[in-house]
Amino acid sequence: LGFSTLLLVAVFVIPSEFQRIILGDNVLPFLFWLPFSVMVSGSFNCVYTWAVRSDLFDILARNKLILGVSIMFLQIGIGLMDPGAVGFIVANLIGQSLALLLLGSYFCRDIWREQRTVKIHKFAVFLRKHSNLIVWTTPASLVNYISSFLPDMLINKIFGSALLGQYSLANRM
Repeated sequence: LGFSTLLLVAVFVIPSEFQRIILGDNVLPFLFWLPFSVMVSGSFNCVYTWAVRSDLFDILARNKLILGVSIMFLQIGIGLMDPGAVGFIVANLIGQSLALLLLGSYFCRDIWREQRTVKIHKFAVFLRKHSNLIVWTTPASLVNYISSFLPDMLINKIFGSALLGQYSLANRM
């Protein structure tokens, strides 16, 4: 949530000329959706990790199936209405949000059933104890994530969004 908020602020604070240089003209209209996508994906990953730790593999399997089918039908359905790239982004966000809601309901039930409470003091002790995990994995994960999308950014900047779309499709296949 914090990182998504920082991204949202960055989208509005960083001058559009600088964004255009880094990302290209074709990406700027969709940059607004990035913080929301990061927030939904990050929340889903957190709840998914909780479900793995809770041995809820049957629910995870059902959730993955629902996620795959819903995103497919949403993207095809919205794509047929011809809203452009925003439609595909919104369809993906709706599908991920649906999967997050389904897993999140089990997460909330578990918290309610166990009547777990978050105590700031315990959280601070836990954070201090495991601070090296954050210090070392966050930069490594950021570099890994950026390097995995660097070809996409370069292809978009050099060859345009049409060839990037073809590359992405081929890469997914």
